Amino acid sequence: MSHLWKARPHPLYFASSFLVASLLLLLAATAFFVPEGSVFGWFLAATSAAVLVRPIYRILSASYIMTDETLIQRTGLIARRTSEVELRDVRSIQVHQGLLERALGLGSVLISTSGQSGVEIVLQGVARPTAIATLVREARAPLGETPA
Repeated sequence: MSHLWKARPHPLYFASSFLVASLLLLLAATAFFVPEGSVFGWFLAATSAAVLVRPIYRILSASYIMTDETLIQRTGLIARRTSEVELRDVRSIQVHQGLLERALGLGSVLISTSGQSGVEIVLQGVARPTAIATLVREARAPLGETPA
């Protein structure tokens, strides 16, 4: 099995979280210059750190791999969850992009298979999602499927 594609969620996908954390840190820094503001400053700094935990965890804990036969999604740092689908079983490929995601060239690719009624794998926050969807279609074609 050879790797055709490997990725993690792109950090820019979480730009809004990073922006909010930066604004909170800026407010925290200014609160330290106000008398009696240090408690509020520490609160804002802690809130900023809490806002950053989720996107950093998702970037570090998720990985996506596509081989010539399978598509694999792994999540988790300590407890690991792995979802794997055979490319020949892929029935539906959807690409979701909001306005900002389109501007940044990011998005999510949703994969459904014949064995499940819903979406089985979500490649969230990946760069060039349309190209990834095309790569899945093309890799599926030699396995007996017609590209959609």
